[in-house]
Amino acid sequence: MENKRSFGLTELAIVEIILFMILWLSSEYLATLISVIIIPICAGILIVSLIAEIIEKSRVPRLYFKFLGITIIIPLIIGFIFTLLYGGNFDWLQND
Repeated sequence: MENKRSFGLTELAIVEIILFMILWLSSEYLATLISVIIIPICAGILIVSLIAEIIEKSRVPRLYFKFLGITIIIPLIIGFIFTLLYGGNFDWLQND
């Protein structure tokens, strides 16, 4: 018997947290830009998916909806934490 294990929501969230933290530590500008872009895109996909799910039930696993929700929440939380750590003074906002 083959032991096939897929990633759960916790593992996916941890990987996403690590990736966003690395992104914020390496480039504040790129992290802000990606966060500002990914949040509305995932929110739009989640809303459309939920509406489609209400209209007609599908076989999409619940993990899909949970992962989209986590993908919306994690960049917000990580961005908020790094904004507090930097005091809102990002390098790319400074005039040289």
